[in-house]
Amino acid sequence: MKKVALAVILLFSITLNAEFLYLKDGQVIQGKIISEDAESYTVQTKYQTRRVKRAEVTRIMYGERKLERIYLLMRDGTKMDGYKVDEDAEKVLIREKEDSPREISISKKDIKQMSQTEIIPLNPSINARAGIFYPINSQGSKLKPTIGIYLGSSMNFQLIKDTRINFETGYAKNKSKYSGLYMRFIPLSASMEKNIKFGRVNFNPKFTLGGVILDYDDGETDPQREFAFMTGAGFSSTYEVIERTFFITFDTEYQLIFDKKGKLHCLLATLGTSYRF
Repeated sequence: MKKVALAVILLFSITLNAEFLYLKDGQVIQGKIISEDAESYTVQTKYQTRRVKRAEVTRIMYGERKLERIYLLMRDGTKMDGYKVDEDAEKVLIREKEDSPREISISKKDIKQMSQTEIIPLNPSINARAGIFYPINSQGSKLKPTIGIYLGSSMNFQLIKDTRINFETGYAKNKSKYSGLYMRFIPLSASMEKNIKFGRVNFNPKFTLGGVILDYDDGETDPQREFAFMTGAGFSSTYEVIERTFFITFDTEYQLIFDKKGKLHCLLATLGTSYRF
């Protein structure tokens, strides 16, 4: 009975006062060093007494701890993750795999953010684009295609990985085939894009919601103004000219505008640029 009690006490003391021996082959031994000499350590683990050569040990750490998974956002915009082995005021030591013998030393001067959960940086941008805007079912108004100009800002969406949200306004004035008639569009929209990356090229399905200020002269009444609901879907592709900073964009989109007279179907194709901070 006494032997059983002593064994329980020994195991309990190992758990409370554990020491972690990190070996050169990637192993981590948790136990209690009960003796040591110039050649080796004798370690009492939960299941056995084990002798470990000093030459095999890279470091010993004290206290109850496991290698925790950490995520790093570097100052150059890149991301890293791994298992934290050690940390001091100047650097962090991580392993890409928990049982890997390879350890990477990272200066804290190069780290912008460190977290126990995956980091999604905002990466805000300013965007400008221009292209062809064409209301395809203007019926009796016979509106012609015209050049539309658009300005906006976007950022990474924090709740969904590899997704950006974009806020944008623009301007387009479509003239009619009949002299003096026109319709002016000033959209205010928010869109969401899912980034699918292939090297320097991104292919991004997009969905848009918002409103549009319509000014128009139909030749029957005085010029009028109204606010209409707008929705749209399309595809955006981007080419990374300068890594994580400057992009060329090409967008195609189908838009549906709900005005007082019905539904106006529009096509939009633009070429633009985007600069990320």
